Amino acid sequence: MDCCYCTDSIIRELKKALKKSDEDLRKDVEQIVKKHRKKCGSQVHGDYYVRAGKSYLVDERGNNLSEKVFKQILARNYRGLYLSRDAPEDILNEENVKFYWISTARAPNAVAPTDLPKMLSIVKEFLKEGGRCVVMIESSESLILHNGFDKFLKFVQSIKDAVSESRGILLVSMNMKARTDRERALIEEELVDLLKKK
Repeated sequence: MDCCYCTDSIIRELKKALKKSDEDLRKDVEQIVKKHRKKCGSQVHGDYYVRAGKSYLVDERGNNLSEKVFKQILARNYRGLYLSRDAPEDILNEENVKFYWISTARAPNAVAPTDLPKMLSIVKEFLKEGGRCVVMIESSESLILHNGFDKFLKFVQSIKDAVSESRGILLVSMNMKARTDRERALIEEELVDLLKKK
């Protein structure tokens, strides 16, 4: 288990143990939490630091890193929404994850790649349920192919706004090498590059 997972668990337990009337102890624990968060601001043993209310780009071919980050966030008591062309078995087995298959197939939880309004509605409904939420968009290239880049960008902007308002987290997996200079610049304006923020 990564060191940040262990520390987060200890911090959660300390916070629960605090009595509401003990302000000095509460302040001490909050300082420890802030100190720990700063230390984990960069990659530590494969652990990535992400903040609530933020939207992140995971620049990759495939989805190995984004899945790892998604699972890291789930381990911190977040509920997850996963939109993908593929159905990763380990993600599907998670209790606290809703999965939607981006496909033209008529299947349960399938949504057509051209139906961005439906996907946006799914995301907004998920976020309205409250609690700590993470949204993963894993099939960016497919969505761009079916809708064009500009429509995809507007879709991401709408989700980013909803995630920011609900203090959730958005992960967008995308191969930036496949994008034009203009597209890269526009994406980088909207999303924090997870790999460049080390």
